[in-house]
Amino acid sequence: MDALLDLLADEDERAAVEQALSRVGLPAAGRALERLHTERELRAPIVRAIGRLAVETRDGALRDALVGLLRDEDARTRRAAATALGKLRDEGSEAPLLEAWAREEQGPERRAIAEALGKVGGARSLALFSSLSTDDRELRRIADEALLRLRRAAPEASAPAAIDPGLGPEQPTVVIARCRRGLERIFADELAPLHPAIDGPGAVRVTLAGPLGDLFRARTMLGFGFPLPSQRREEGEEIGAALGRALRSPEAEALLRRFTPGAARYRIEWAGEGRHRAEIVRAAQAMERALPSLVNDPSRRHWEVVVHADGAHVAVELVPRLDDPRFSWRVADVPAASHPTIAAALARVGGSRADDVVWDPFCGSGGELIERARLGPAKRLVGTDVDPRALDAARANLAAAGVQAHLLLGDARVMVPTGVTLILTNPPMGRRVVRSASLVLLLDEIVGIAARVLSRGGRMVWLSPQPARTADRARSLGLAVEEVARVDLGGFEAALQVLRR
Repeated sequence: MDALLDLLADEDERAAVEQALSRVGLPAAGRALERLHTERELRAPIVRAIGRLAVETRDGALRDALVGLLRDEDARTRRAAATALGKLRDEGSEAPLLEAWAREEQGPERRAIAEALGKVGGARSLALFSSLSTDDRELRRIADEALLRLRRAAPEASAPAAIDPGLGPEQPTVVIARCRRGLERIFADELAPLHPAIDGPGAVRVTLAGPLGDLFRARTMLGFGFPLPSQRREEGEEIGAALGRALRSPEAEALLRRFTPGAARYRIEWAGEGRHRAEIVRAAQAMERALPSLVNDPSRRHWEVVVHADGAHVAVELVPRLDDPRFSWRVADVPAASHPTIAAALARVGGSRADDVVWDPFCGSGGELIERARLGPAKRLVGTDVDPRALDAARANLAAAGVQAHLLLGDARVMVPTGVTLILTNPPMGRRVVRSASLVLLLDEIVGIAARVLSRGGRMVWLSPQPARTADRARSLGLAVEEVARVDLGGFEAALQVLRR
């Protein structure tokens, strides 16, 4: 053991010596501790070796010895003991390390302690580094990295509160609100009080002066974000560097300060496809270096940092994570049921008349009936479906929404209610179904039913995956046809049509 410990004087041999000592285990640690009583030149290397043995053996006596060495007269030994306690990652080390911090005045010793506290610290260390003021740049860097780790490791109860939808920006602020491609005009109409302008496929630009919750009045909305100033990448520059500049902009700082007091937690996402995880990891690492006050914490995030990278230009949106109150009625679902935003769009186009008898021939989980009821009273709501599980889901959702409707189990082609003024439906479809010959026949039958059962002035609002065929069929039966939009349904399009009698 003594021969091995003597070799610690050679820096090139230290790693091999520590490995050899670790194979011997606690007997090597015992001899190393004895040597400390007589050793002067090799105290710090021996303490580093003891630290490795403490990590590998988890021996409490070695941990206590390292704590005692925080008071050693040799500064290098104290630093080595602090570093070893950090690697040991024992929560009980926080208190003695904080006491050592209070005793130390020199930069190197405080840097070693700060590094260790970033690994083993808790609330007290978090408070220390949050209030730390120093001109030592290296200590500031270490403390900022420690803050990042400590905030990320904080228990859920100590995490900052979620973003409050009752808060609004400090001054009128541009927001990009998003909907399904094709629904932009319907969506913009819902956002009329916010002076909307269509900004591209599936995007509407508005100016928000009130609370975030005002945007949830738009029931066709998929989400929204705050655009930050576009950044130009220098040649060879990582995207993460441009991303950091965007998040240091006055616009980003104002948003983060307003909506997330304390440490803002985020997750990086790339808009579009084709990005690999490695690129996101590199961007997150660059962000941690540039903005250690933000916490990369996907599981408890306040914000999605959405990156739109186009060649040399990087555009960023800050998308707040909020509880969406609009569709709390959705307590049950069935495969291929309408997304609530689609149901809301159909209902909005269908309009609200108090004398309406509304029928959904393929009611699924009841979304269209519920969204129509939210627009205003109707004389009667009726839904039919051939699947009893769908009707069970519809009953649960209707009850959650507080909506009364008549639900009937059966085929819509033979079970037709009387006095119908509005047919509101999203027929069964999907990428395979759309290409099916049976769907074409079903669509023809639905149009025929509409021509037969709608009262004069009645209308059918639906999504047709075969718009040219259904429009020709409707006109041949004396129905007027209006195509409102071509809607992206995730891999294929369907036309939002209104057929009027």
